[in-house]
Amino acid sequence: MKRGVLLLDSNRKELMDNTPAKISYGNPDINEIIESFTKYTGLKLTNIKRQRMFATHLLRSHGKETTIGMIQVIALTMEDKYAPRIADLEKLYYKWNDVEIYGRKKMASSRETTLVDLNTL
Repeated sequence: MKRGVLLLDSNRKELMDNTPAKISYGNPDINEIIESFTKYTGLKLTNIKRQRMFATHLLRSHGKETTIGMIQVIALTMEDKYAPRIADLEKLYYKWNDVEIYGRKKMASSRETTLVDLNTL
C-alpha cells in the first residue's frame, strides 16, 4: 500500500511542476494599462470587467503611452492634499482633465519657485 501512496505523491509533484504559466487574455495593451495601474499606484482593482472597459476607452481616446504616463503622474501625486483622487481606471477616465490641469499647475508652480530661487542668488 505504501508504494501506491508514494507513486501517487510523486505523480502529484510531476503534475505540480508541469503547471502552465499564468494565462492572459484580451488585448495586450489593455492588460499592460491594468498592470501599470496596479504596479505604480499599489491599488488593487476590483470589478475587472468594468476596469477593462474603461481601459479600452482610455486606450482609444488617449493611447497607451499617454495613459501609462498619466498613471505615473497619478502615482506621484497621490500624497498631495489637493490632487484629484483616482482610485481606479473609471475615475481616471472621468477625471482625466482634472488631473491634466493639476499637473499643469504643479509644473507652473515648480517653474516659478525655480525662477525665484535663481533670482535670489
